[in-house]
Amino acid sequence: MLEEEHSQVERQTGITTVLNEYKRQINNIEFEKNQQLELINQNKKITILLFILSIILVLLLLSLYKNYLFKQKTNLFLVKTNKEIKIAKDKAEELLTLKSQFISTISHELRTPLYGVVGIIDIIKEENPKLAESEYMKSLTFSSNYLLSLVNDVLQLSKFESRIIKLEENEFNIFEEVDAIFNSSNMIYNKNSNKINFYLDPNIPKFLIGDSSRLAQILINLLDNSLKFTRSGEVTLLINLIKNENDYSHIKFEVKDTGIGIAPENQKIIFENFVQLKNKRMSYQGSGIGLSIVHYLIEMFESNIEIQSDLGKGCSFTFAIKFKNKCNEETKLISNNPTQLLLEPINVLLIEDNKINQLVTQKSLLKLNCNVEIVENGSDALDLLQNSTFDLILTDINLPDISGFEITKKIREQNIITPVFAVTAYSFEEIKQQAIESGIDEIIVKPFKIDELAAKINKNLLRNEDN
Repeated sequence: MLEEEHSQVERQTGITTVLNEYKRQINNIEFEKNQQLELINQNKKITILLFILSIILVLLLLSLYKNYLFKQKTNLFLVKTNKEIKIAKDKAEELLTLKSQFISTISHELRTPLYGVVGIIDIIKEENPKLAESEYMKSLTFSSNYLLSLVNDVLQLSKFESRIIKLEENEFNIFEEVDAIFNSSNMIYNKNSNKINFYLDPNIPKFLIGDSSRLAQILINLLDNSLKFTRSGEVTLLINLIKNENDYSHIKFEVKDTGIGIAPENQKIIFENFVQLKNKRMSYQGSGIGLSIVHYLIEMFESNIEIQSDLGKGCSFTFAIKFKNKCNEETKLISNNPTQLLLEPINVLLIEDNKINQLVTQKSLLKLNCNVEIVENGSDALDLLQNSTFDLILTDINLPDISGFEITKKIREQNIITPVFAVTAYSFEEIKQQAIESGIDEIIVKPFKIDELAAKINKNLLRNEDN
């Protein structure tokens, strides 16, 4: 009985052990299954992540490829555009050069006959005082001067655009300069019955250093503009000293009038090229470039111009320029009337092929007490200089055989130190460098004032005497 019970207990124990083993194995299987499921889930996540990353990478590569294609296209477009811009720039520069050459050539061709016209008019007026007072002669004088002024303005505007004009440094007497400006102011508009007033601050140093001719050009253009748009009124030039500092005089210039004035909306455009404001109550002539030239010149002086104006109440133009003071106050000016300086005759060789210009220049030289010999080309001039001496040589630049530059070079090669003046229709800036290189002493631009010629003759003759 006991054995049976014992046996039964052992069987139950064995069964329990087996069951426990099964349970343990089942638990292990469950654990492994869970681990496998977890691993499968992790693998799924990794797979999904890799898939997403692959898509992102593919999209990124597509984007990079598109960017590459876009950059390639853009680069090709930029290269093409740059080529087009360069071609356009080259064409623009070529057109600007051609324009400058064209204007220079046209102005030269116009100045040459104009020199003859203006000169002949002066000769007629001098030889026939009664005829000089006729309305026809006054109209002829006005027309020739107006045409000459227009030619000069157009040429100058072209030079400003080409940036080939530079300011000069010369000593000048500002009080005499203002007198000259007053005398040179365009009296065309006297028919408007205007009164012109000048005021010059006595505290301004008498002698200054700067580009007096450009200053005169600014003031004359502003005065002419005010005279043109004023009737039975006043035009005033005020010149005041702002301060004297570090050997420089800061001077304020103001041109004001009692004319028709300028509307606020038009004050920004009056300095543009060829702009003319229309006014029904007043007719006037003009090219529309005078104020453009003023604007360019004042910029060259590193200044700016201000306008104050109301319609019907006149106009005021104001600007300031800095000039260097002259060290000592002793004048170097030869005389106020240079046409009376040539007290003893001098012998002058004139090289000029144009018959009319020969006559006009000869008349001017005769007024200055000169003996004039004329030749029409460079070869004859060089032959003549082999056996004759002169106190002064005047030569045109464009001659039938060789240019005035070549003539002067050959003269200098023969060690002839006689002053040589270029009397030409070319502007000073156009031939300045060639003139210096060839040995020309002075440039006289046609048409010229006899006082200018006399002053330059005296300066060079006195210099030769000092040497």
